Amino acid sequence: MIECKTKRMAMSGYTSLEDEPLEEQLSKLADAIVQTYQCYLIYRDIGYKNQVYPFSEQKSPAICIVTLEKWYMFGQQLKSLINIVKSKLIEKSINITIMAEVPFAVVGVDEFERLAYLISQGSDLSGLIKAHSNPSSDESSWDFSVFINASQNNKLENYDYIFKDKMDEVFTPGMQLSFKKANNTTVN
Repeated sequence: MIECKTKRMAMSGYTSLEDEPLEEQLSKLADAIVQTYQCYLIYRDIGYKNQVYPFSEQKSPAICIVTLEKWYMFGQQLKSLINIVKSKLIEKSINITIMAEVPFAVVGVDEFERLAYLISQGSDLSGLIKAHSNPSSDESSWDFSVFINASQNNKLENYDYIFKDKMDEVFTPGMQLSFKKANNTTVN
């Protein structure tokens, strides 16, 4: 399931030396994740009328929260988000084992674009999210985009930014080169 949010982390979440502003931002993000889990449960239990894509036990479900920009979810910040999601699931009387059954990832729209490309190349979105969220792996504390770049680098070799033809209109050549390098795309 894909849930798109226009939410950006408030600047205080990035810059404050106190935990409270960050916790407030993570709580808002956790609300979106829990809301999507609730929607998944309705979908799984055939609670929506005339489902276009009926639930199937053979599918591997995953939740992808897409935001306007990256939240840089890794390390302690990611662990805090997971704990907040667990608390909110418990408040809603949802068993936290759903997090293992249906893992989640929070990605910016640029990361989602790469995920869409990987899916078009045969990658399994749920498998990628499950591999990233495996608590026994070192990668579970990595930022999701770093994990994708490291684990799928061979599949991303031919990836081109979707609006590459518009880049000349928006960016100067130096900015364009930096952008392409940062997004692991080819540089002409």
